[in-house]
Amino acid sequence: MSYICRLSPNFAPRGGLSNASFTAQHQSVSVNEQLEEKWYASPEEINEGVCTILSNIYSLGVLFFELLCQFESERAHAAAMLDLCHRIFPPTFLSENLKEAGFCLRLLHPEPSLRPTTRYYKLFIGAKCEALESYN
Repeated sequence: MSYICRLSPNFAPRGGLSNASFTAQHQSVSVNEQLEEKWYASPEEINEGVCTILSNIYSLGVLFFELLCQFESERAHAAAMLDLCHRIFPPTFLSENLKEAGFCLRLLHPEPSLRPTTRYYKLFIGAKCEALESYN
C-alpha cells in the first residue's frame, strides 16, 4: 500500500530547509517508494494485477534477501534489487549465504505454484521442533 503526502503550497518545513530543498527530498522519497513497490511486487502482480498469498511469499523472498545482503551504496542496492527480479544474486551474497540463497530462490520462483506455501513451512518448522524435543 502506498501513501501520497500532499503538502499545501504555503507549507514551511522546520529546521531551516527551504521549500525547494524540502520538495526535492520529498520527491526523492517518493521515487524510492515507487522503486520499492516494483522490487517487492511479484511477477503476477506486475503482469496481471493479481495478488495472492503466493505473491506475499515472493515479497517475503525479496525482504529476506534485502535483510541478508549488504550493499556498498544505494546504487549497488538498486542494481541488486533490479537483478533480483531475474533471480540473479550478487556473487558475495552467494558465497556468504549459500543456504539462504537457495531458500530465496524458492521464494522468488517466477511461477507462483512452484513457490513454497506457508503451510509447507509450518509443517517443516513443526517437524524440526518435534525432532529437537525428542532429542532432549
